[in-house]
Amino acid sequence: MPSRPDTTTAHARPPFTDRAACTDTIRIDPEDFFPNSGTPARALAYCRTRCTVRDECLTWALATDQRHGVWGGTTANQRAALRRG
Repeated sequence: MPSRPDTTTAHARPPFTDRAACTDTIRIDPEDFFPNSGTPARALAYCRTRCTVRDECLTWALATDQRHGVWGGTTANQRAALRRG
């Protein structure tokens, strides 16, 4: 995994997002990454098979304590489990 990101800019747009698969709104609806209920299966599959910045994204999500949505090919529950070790 890459080094820890600068968390002082946690609310700024992460630098890797210009290369992220989730920004391809022609192929996937951004709302799929933040569903109101259920598992974001479509977003997870899309991210896990097409995103080239998954590691950077996951590192950023863990460092900035993202508790909602799909980040780095993981759900909020999966990230919580990773934080617990």
